[in-house]
Amino acid sequence: MLPLLCILLFTATTTFSLKPMESPDKSEKLSKKRKNLKKRSSESSISKQKTNNYILPEHPFISAAESQNHLIMTSYLRNPYFNPNIYNKLHNTAPHYSALVKDYVGLQLLLNDPRIDFSKRNIEQKTARELIKGDDANDIEMRHKIFARVTLDIVTKQECTSIQSKYSGFISPTTLGDTIQSIKTKIIATEMKNHAEDLPTSACFPDYATDEFMEKKVYFHITDTTQ
Repeated sequence: MLPLLCILLFTATTTFSLKPMESPDKSEKLSKKRKNLKKRSSESSISKQKTNNYILPEHPFISAAESQNHLIMTSYLRNPYFNPNIYNKLHNTAPHYSALVKDYVGLQLLLNDPRIDFSKRNIEQKTARELIKGDDANDIEMRHKIFARVTLDIVTKQECTSIQSKYSGFISPTTLGDTIQSIKTKIIATEMKNHAEDLPTSACFPDYATDEFMEKKVYFHITDTTQ
């Protein structure tokens, strides 16, 4: 019996001694590995949060105005479904940036589009006209042009408000003609107060505002739901 107990005791002792044990170095490595995994997981979470809160870059149309890229500006303006009155977080529109860099070719391009509203104000409550600095002939001429356009845009919006609520996909030629005539009459008859020495005492009706131009402008205003 005693020899049998000795054999069992020897076997148990041998089995226990053969069990692998973690060395201090290996334990430390595992601890570092766990820390690295936690760090990566945390960084991944932060990265995802930054991605979710990422602000889209400037719209290409606004960037084109700022960089005086008339090709891209024209490309967007040729799209009948594009609303060129988009603005950035500072509420600056394409006319604001064209005025800021004194791109008078770009500004004329924008003036020729009936959809663009030059009466839009940025976060500092300034229109594009107020961003044009200088006293040379080109500066004064462009300020005059924008001043007249701002008046046209304001009066057009006022006149279109009354028919916008009634618009259901069709406007009669008579209503359209009467609206355009009313806009012209108000612009010519309305005396504008001077805000600076280079501004006219009254805003004239722009020469580029043909009947076709005004028809497109009225249609755009009564169908635009973003105003």
